[in-house]
Amino acid sequence: NWAGFQMSKMMVSTLAITETGDPVIPPFLLRTEWGFMAPVYIVLVLVILTAIFAVYRAIGRMRLHEISRVEV
Repeated sequence: NWAGFQMSKMMVSTLAITETGDPVIPPFLLRTEWGFMAPVYIVLVLVILTAIFAVYRAIGRMRLHEISRVEV
């Protein structure tokens, strides 16, 4: 998160001046809309946890001793 803000500052700083070197008016404001991002993060975490749970159940149902037998 910190690295993202630092990258944003670096990118915006090159755009925040005019060709003559004067600051742009109105100035650029870096703002994160957390009201939008919080549900996105929640859905992302739920999808990942569901996938992990599905894989855990699928592996738990396998008969690993039968799968690992090598017949020549």
